[in-house]
Amino acid sequence: MFRSSTSATVLLLVIGINSTACDRPTSDDTSAPPELITDSGGASGGSCEGEPPVVDEIWCVNSGIKPHYETGVDTVTMQVWTAVSDLDGDLTSYALQIFYDEEVDGAVDTSITNFNPVYGTLDNPECSATSVELGLTLYLTGDSPDYDTLYDWGVVVTDAYGLTSETGVTECWTPTSDGADGGVEASDTGR
Repeated sequence: MFRSSTSATVLLLVIGINSTACDRPTSDDTSAPPELITDSGGASGGSCEGEPPVVDEIWCVNSGIKPHYETGVDTVTMQVWTAVSDLDGDLTSYALQIFYDEEVDGAVDTSITNFNPVYGTLDNPECSATSVELGLTLYLTGDSPDYDTLYDWGVVVTDAYGLTSETGVTECWTPTSDGADGGVEASDTGR
């Protein structure tokens, strides 16, 4: 899989965009997402170069403590998901970059990255991959990013023709060191 340049590592997940918000992955969802699914919009056989992808939405899921995909060691995890669309349907291959920033101001500096880009392909006919939901599972060690900390998270997607989306940004808490939801005050939990 993919190793980041910091102490956290990532694993790519892909599901279809046709899901509703209620069907989105949650921390108690133990099923593996489908391999590669997108909608079937767009016309095949034409030129699909010209429109950059759009990051429509970003959301985070606390996925608790899971065995690390390489070492098997129990590790705190979270998932960062994004819904991406592309009018010309050239999401048949893509690069996904994720960023985070300690200054929560609705902007993320994309000149500094803590994670390597993730590359993927979709098994769709040419010009027919118009939307997809992509998720990254982050395996956290509490170093960078820290546990129980609010960050701005940014996502940038590049399509098959090398056109890059604007940066989508949302704020999310990282889980605590025991895998519980971050950002919960001690008084809220009875601690």
